[in-house]
Amino acid sequence: MDGLICQDIGRDAIYLIRAVARRGIRFSKAICYGNSYNVDESDLLEYFARDVGTKIVAAYIERVKTGGRFLKALQRLSTEKPVILLKAGYTQRKAGSLPSVADVSLESGRFWNGLVDQVRVSRVYDLEELVDMLVSFSYLRPPQGRRVAIYGGGGGFGVLATDEFAAAGFVVPALPQQMQKEIGQETRSSLKSDAGLILRNPVDVANLMSREAHYHILKRLATYEGLDLLIVQCSLNNSAWPRAGYHFVIWPDHLADAVIQTHREVSKPIAVVLHGILSSSDFERATDLQRRYYEAGLPVYGSISGAAKAIDRLIHYYEGRHGDSCSAG
Repeated sequence: MDGLICQDIGRDAIYLIRAVARRGIRFSKAICYGNSYNVDESDLLEYFARDVGTKIVAAYIERVKTGGRFLKALQRLSTEKPVILLKAGYTQRKAGSLPSVADVSLESGRFWNGLVDQVRVSRVYDLEELVDMLVSFSYLRPPQGRRVAIYGGGGGFGVLATDEFAAAGFVVPALPQQMQKEIGQETRSSLKSDAGLILRNPVDVANLMSREAHYHILKRLATYEGLDLLIVQCSLNNSAWPRAGYHFVIWPDHLADAVIQTHREVSKPIAVVLHGILSSSDFERATDLQRRYYEAGLPVYGSISGAAKAIDRLIHYYEGRHGDSCSAG
């Protein structure tokens, strides 16, 4: 169970509770402390460090009362459990005023950049990134390296995913020729045509209709020692699929069956991206599939970019590096 600290009147907290609930996350406690008249952020950090019912802490903070105490409390908490920090307002100044000593020391970007260099926290820059990090810490087995396979439907989506993960510091290595040949031979009985089957990495299997064939390929990828992480991407936009009706209905389910079975049988980290959600029916479909995945213990992301950033931050955390490795954008 996770803990939430939110320095707001409550709307951000309500959004976060609802957003993460759709992705299988539950809070043990969610606290909104407003103007921190009698209870401030340092009190809450100290409390969550002692709270055995909370395993991960997410904090949305606008102002800090006492920098020294806050840093000490954050250091203690971050040695006990993962902390995800969203600092808002570090670019703001009061209209018509010069920066005060408090502004420079506690609210400036320089202060917060220095803070994450000293404390082992995962810093994020918006609410969606915060949700993605909660999902990552809750569900993703920490990868042992940065060699990633990208598996799914749509060549363009695979190329874009390769770009996103490469930009976040990952490597998308080509699969060995012999491995590609063997997989191709074993799966061709499930295809009417080789058209659309790309096994190099990214792996494009948009026309593969057999759950057994999906499972066979995924199991080979998940047991291959040349990979550290498997990303499964699935676009749920009905119009993106050939033969939309039947194909659209069964392909994501067959894929989910194979992914979940593979996840149960291997220890290699697997993450799922459900994207291309453009209609109410797409949304309902995504909600259904998302539930299946997280009930099986798999992390689900809403965009390839979000997945790449979150997993990069997760790896940095477990490597023991300090600070944020991704750009604020």
